[in-house]
Parts: sequence; structure tokens; C-alpha cells
Amino acid sequence: MRSRLSIRFSRSGPARGAALLALVLAAPAAGVPIYLGDGIFTPTGVFRVESTSPGVPTALYSTGIGSVEDIHVDLANGRLYWVETRGTPATSVFRAADLNGSNLQTLLTLPSSDRAFSLAVDVPNQHIYFGPIADRGVWRMDFDGMNTTKLVDTGTNLVRGIELDLASGKVYWAESSATGRVRRADLNGSNAEDLFTNLGFSDDLELDLNSGLVYFLNRPSGGGAQSIQRGNLDGSGSAQTVVSGINPFDLALDPVGQVVFWSDISADQLRRVNFDGTGSGLLQGFNNAFAVETGLTVPEPATALCLAAGLAGLAVAGRRRARTTLRPRPL
Repeated sequence: MRSRLSIRFSRSGPARGAALLALVLAAPAAGVPIYLGDGIFTPTGVFRVESTSPGVPTALYSTGIGSVEDIHVDLANGRLYWVETRGTPATSVFRAADLNGSNLQTLLTLPSSDRAFSLAVDVPNQHIYFGPIADRGVWRMDFDGMNTTKLVDTGTNLVRGIELDLASGKVYWAESSATGRVRRADLNGSNAEDLFTNLGFSDDLELDLNSGLVYFLNRPSGGGAQSIQRGNLDGSGSAQTVVSGINPFDLALDPVGQVVFWSDISADQLRRVNFDGTGSGLLQGFNNAFAVETGLTVPEPATALCLAAGLAGLAVAGRRRARTTLRPRPL
């Protein structure tokens, strides 16, 4: 996670700018905030824990009798978005709030008895992508709940995870069924394509844009070892297994610390594993974490280059200003 740093540019030139870039990208905060959505048991709602000092989760919002199905974290603008299911018959409601749970906003309530298990948020264009049960597929709506549009029909397959790559104009999702798959399409729903197939009940996915990888769950419909796998964003090559023999339900990434977090609702645990498959273990106990999210990202290569150029340019400008001698005006 990128910390907030107070930086003063000195007169030491472009090398200083490059060093500052490395510091910005490499300096993690003391702990990674993990946002959790609880389900089934009361009290349910949205909670936060720290990855390096797990303990009693901080309650941010309570649903009462209900469950939080998925969470999106917008750290840049200090907002949380989530979809919760409540009522009889069970119906999904989309909400947003500040990171501390204040300034609660209701965005959309689906028709009676319709539910959604996933959402992704396009903040610049103020769109929310989601996958309902009644008319299955990838849908999009505006932040105010208007202009609800079906982009991709998934047939009988249920959409259980959605993520966006805005720079490349792509939406990714996992389809949960006996023959589940990971797919992607343009943000308007065109050019839909399969990336990884025959996954069984794939309940979630996450994107590591800096490394060009998608992480996803594989829960074989006929039984067998469940796993977290990863593959290239374009679907090329074969998927690799990160960890297997587990019971994952939802995923979150820390791309700076190179850690995958996942919930095991059968054991009421929040667990972790390193990107290379080492360090698998328990983070802390937590009842029925239906949703796990960090909201952490790292700059993509092009962004990093622009940032490096900017830092170096500011350093050069500072050096030139420092060399300028102010001369008194003639009397």
C-alpha cells in the first residue's frame, strides 16, 4: 500500500527524482486495511481489520438481518461501495459510504426477490457493474441507479466476481456453474471472450494490473481440491495454481506486499498466502466473510514512467531555481 509521504525536493537533480519514485512505490503502510462483508450471523455488515495487527474488527455499517455480498474500495476518494441482501423475499440493495461508514447513500434496490453477488465501480465515469440472479449477465448502471443496461448475457451462469481494467477498457468476471469460466469484454459489453474455462464454481476474481495477471477461484463441481489460480490477463498460456487444498469463498490482493487474502466461511477464517504460494496461513477468525477487499493498486508501468518523469522534472526545476542569484535592482 502506498503511504502518504511528505516530500521536499532538493537541488540534487533527476537522480533524486528517481529515488523518490522508488520510495513512493516501495514504502508500504504499517498495515493493509482489509474490508470485510459479513453474512448469515448477526450482527452483520461491513467491517475493517488491519493485516499486520488483526484483532476485533471495526464495525463500519450494520445491515441488521442480512448479508453483504461484495465490496468495492475506492481509497483515492475515500468511499466504500457494497451490495447487501436483506428482507423477505431476499432482495439486494446497492449502497455507498465513506471509509469510516459515514455519509451512507442508497444507490439502487433491485426488484423484489432479485439478488446480486458482485459489483465493480468505475469512479471516473460513475458506473457500477454488477451481476443479478434473475436476468443473469453483466449489467451496468449509473451511480444514481439510472440507465441500468445489460451488457453481456451469461445464460444460466451466475456472475460471482467482477473487476475492471479501465486503462485497457475491459471488464472481467467469473461465471459460477458446473462448467464455470473467467471471461472479459469491452466496457460496453462488446468483444466478449473466454480466458479460462472448465473451472466449476468460480466465485470470485481479482486483477493484478501491474503484473498483468488475473487471480481466480477454482471450485470443481465434481469435488476435488479447491484452489486459487492465476493466469495472464489476455488468457494466453495455462493457469497456475497459487495454493490448493483450501476452501476459499472470496479474494483480495495486496499487490505491493504480494499477498492474496481469502475468506474460508466453512472454518470462519480470514487467511493469506504470498503470490508465490509460500506463507499460507491464518490471519484471523471471522464469521462468514462473504466479501473481502483491500482496494490496493500499484501504478501500471506507463503511469510509473510518467510519475518518474514528473518527479525528475520537478527536481531539475528546483535545482535551476536554487542556482538563480537574485540581483538588487539599480537605484
